[in-house]
Amino acid sequence: SPTEPSADGDGTAGDLTGDFGFFQPVNLGNLVWHDQNGDGLVGGGEPGIPDVIVELYLATQTPGVDSPVATDVTDPNGLYNFDDLSPGQYVVYIPVVPPAIPASSPALVTDTDDNGQDNDDNGSQPGGTGTPVTSPVITLQAGTEQGGDGDGSNGDLTVDFGFYTPVRVGDLVWNDLDGDGVQ
Repeated sequence: SPTEPSADGDGTAGDLTGDFGFFQPVNLGNLVWHDQNGDGLVGGGEPGIPDVIVELYLATQTPGVDSPVATDVTDPNGLYNFDDLSPGQYVVYIPVVPPAIPASSPALVTDTDDNGQDNDDNGSQPGGTGTPVTSPVITLQAGTEQGGDGDGSNGDLTVDFGFYTPVRVGDLVWNDLDGDGVQ
């Protein structure tokens, strides 16, 4: 009505404060695999690991403490995916590692940057073998994501996690008093 005060600052009667914002959804995901040779790279014949729980957190949250934004379980090929996300910063977290393959790929070969490189290990396992694994912070923004990973420029399908089974070497050190090399 003409007598309605203008609270929106445009000097006219009416209400022009009903705003709507839209964004291009983004996605994040990819592979949890058995890194049989422990080199941190997906190699020929190295299979994906099915049935691994994968959680997604905002970078401002504490994985394993706060409630995840989303949860997925790897498919029979070891693949996971989080769809329809808002642009922003995220962390991928594996709360329970595969019991038969409990170690994240060695730290010397783990890629701890969000560099968009596919088929390399992105998991950090600071608590040691058998403990949860966390990705680096992944920044997602529509139209700027790595091309060539199968999902266009609105997603990142390069966040991979390799697991291997550690082995042990050892035996006995003794004082060979008689020098014959036999215990």
